[in-house]
Amino acid sequence: MRGNPHYLFAAKIGIKITIYAKDPSPNATRFEHEDRAAQVRDMVVVALHKAIGKKKNRWSITHASFTEPQDLVGSPTPGGAVYELQLWVDRGIYDRAWDGSGRPSATLADGGGLSSTTKVSLKGDPNDTDHTTPPSDAETSCGS
Repeated sequence: MRGNPHYLFAAKIGIKITIYAKDPSPNATRFEHEDRAAQVRDMVVVALHKAIGKKKNRWSITHASFTEPQDLVGSPTPGGAVYELQLWVDRGIYDRAWDGSGRPSATLADGGGLSSTTKVSLKGDPNDTDHTTPPSDAETSCGS
C-alpha cells in the first residue's frame, strides 16, 4: 500500500514576471532597449509554454506591457527598459498531510477489475420501506 494524495481541484496561481533589459550599444535609444526587452519576453513566453505544456496545465497571460521604473521617471536618458508580464497557471491542489503523504490506497491484482451496479427506485415507492436499501424490483441504472 502507498499513499496517493487526493486531488481536490485546480487553483489559478498568479505570477508576475518583471524583465529588466538594456541594449549594450553605446547611446542606445529607448526603442533599442524596448526591442531587447521584447526579445527577452518572447524567450520567457516560449520557455513557459514548454515547461507548463509538459504538465498539460492551463495558463494564460493576463497583462503584458512596458512600464516606467520609478527611479527613471522624467529622466531624459533611458537607462533600459522594463517589461511586466502577468499570468496565471492552473495548479492541482491535493489533500496531503504535513509530511506530504496522501491517503492510503491498495493495488488491484493483475487481471482484476472493478464493477459497479447501482439500483434505483422512485421516492415514495411502496416497496422501499427503509429508504436505505433499494427494493428487489429496483431498476439497474449503470454498470454490471
